[in-house]
Amino acid sequence: MAKMTMEQILADIYCDRVKKVILDNDAGCEFDDQYAIVHAMGSPKIELLSLTSALYACDDYPFDVSQEHSFEANKRIVNVTHTDYPVYRGADFPVSSLPVLGPMDSPAAQNIIKTAMEADELIYVLVTGAITNVASAIMLEPAIKEKICVIWIAANCFDLPNNDEYNLTNDYKAGQYILNCGVPLVLVPTFSGIAGRGTASLVANKETFKAITTNSDAGVFFRETWPAEFDDSPYSYTHGGKDWRRVIWDVAVTGVLTIPDKYTFSIIPTPVFTDDIQVAYDSTRHKMIYMDTMDAKAVFADVFDAINRM
Repeated sequence: MAKMTMEQILADIYCDRVKKVILDNDAGCEFDDQYAIVHAMGSPKIELLSLTSALYACDDYPFDVSQEHSFEANKRIVNVTHTDYPVYRGADFPVSSLPVLGPMDSPAAQNIIKTAMEADELIYVLVTGAITNVASAIMLEPAIKEKICVIWIAANCFDLPNNDEYNLTNDYKAGQYILNCGVPLVLVPTFSGIAGRGTASLVANKETFKAITTNSDAGVFFRETWPAEFDDSPYSYTHGGKDWRRVIWDVAVTGVLTIPDKYTFSIIPTPVFTDDIQVAYDSTRHKMIYMDTMDAKAVFADVFDAINRM
């Protein structure tokens, strides 16, 4: 398979070809990965190949146990949906923890390498957490850069003055590497100083999930069980009762492949993530695809359609 330009990849994203996908996620971390996972499972636009588990850091789950928590969360979704997608454990520690830049080998990294090297078409690697596993896979086998396109939700929108964003900073050196190594990249940013930009517009409340109308096990789980588990979560905008609200960030990544016509993108020179967590620009660098805007209502509707198929 010949290496594709970013222009060719963007055209492929818009075309009707069903895309083969690996979804690398930190499902143990928060509320939203689960909806991205089931979106990929239920969409006719995606052929989900496997799930890989990413690390994260929070008070309850430091790096050395968080990946396993994500692994178990992935297995739970596979069980709830009565599917048999393979799930692979990722790295236990970030690339950033090493004294010099290098890979963190794992079953997840090896799965990415094996899948890419055996494929006869472009594999999309969707990343909804720290990018440790994907960066490590590329370091271990650089040839996969010509076989994959990474779609990653990370970093703030470039209108903001700093890049202190959760997915990126959980393994900042891995993020720097991804932008520097030349792998085809679609960057889906999070917070913006402009209203309606970024993925922070994907705000849901309990009423939102009533659009899930199926009474399958998956439907009941995503409409009722999973939201109820977060009633008192400190990560809600407000928690408890009718004011419950959450941002379902990660479905923006799957939506890039399922409803690209509801997004706008730019092909730009890839910026540099500097050591002081800023963004620097160099017009001579290789190109990447940057998500400019998305239609949050259309993304939610597509996610719920996918769940209703399960």
